[in-house]
Amino acid sequence: MSEYFRYFFISERIGAVKPDKPFYDACMRKLEGIRPDQVMVIGDSLSSYISGGIAYGLHTCWYNPTGRSSAIQPDYVVSRLDEIRGIL
Repeated sequence: MSEYFRYFFISERIGAVKPDKPFYDACMRKLEGIRPDQVMVIGDSLSSYISGGIAYGLHTCWYNPTGRSSAIQPDYVVSRLDEIRGIL
């Protein structure tokens, strides 16, 4: 996937927990000159990735291979990782 993305952020390396604001603050500091509305968080956890991304004002893409339903409304939902290319 590294050919499609410039940055990957791992909470253990950052030292802050998703979905807490300090995690997203640390990510945005690394993305100098980029606004939150220019960023998309992609993840399989509604509570860790999608909820935190929505709260921070990021675009969100939920990887949902099992087709679960949710009251949380991400910007995009994909069931296969290769679908992400079409979104980017």
